[in-house]
Amino acid sequence: IPGLGDDVRYTKFLTRKWEKKYNIVPHVLTFGWQTNDTYEKRFEIIEEELRSLNKRYGAISILGISAGASASISLYCENKDKINKVICICGRLNDQNVIQRAYYPKKKIGSFKESIKICEQNVNKLSDKEKGKILTMSPIYDDVVPVRTMTIDGAVNRKIFAVQHMISIYLAMTLYSGSIAKFIKMGQL
Repeated sequence: IPGLGDDVRYTKFLTRKWEKKYNIVPHVLTFGWQTNDTYEKRFEIIEEELRSLNKRYGAISILGISAGASASISLYCENKDKINKVICICGRLNDQNVIQRAYYPKKKIGSFKESIKICEQNVNKLSDKEKGKILTMSPIYDDVVPVRTMTIDGAVNRKIFAVQHMISIYLAMTLYSGSIAKFIKMGQL
């Protein structure tokens, strides 16, 4: 699930070799941050896509990039029986105090704030075992998302040796993709 830009092409590009290299079949689902739909409507749409993939493949893992990470956590919390693992890359998972940036349209910020709020509430309901199925990847420094907001107590939190938001996402999805694959395949349902 991509971030606020809903950039499906970039996400497909970054995961294009995963099937051959790791036997992981990526499907990119957009959350629809760019649409005028409510958060609830967007969540219903992506949840239906998740159910369709689950029927086709069985238990699946989801990966959220940047803003997509909070939506991924909420999807997991609502569909624990269908989701094997959750990977969050450079995602804001707590602290709804989002600073308005000039390049964020207001409609996206409202949905994003709601996504973070719901994510925080859902994380607080997870058991330690359930949190252990979550991998967060955060850089040393991020110019867009504060690093302190990228981890979850009780989850598998990994620091990657990178700086800057987009570069860190790129490196996590390519250079560190082996760590992601290993986490997904470890203790599958």
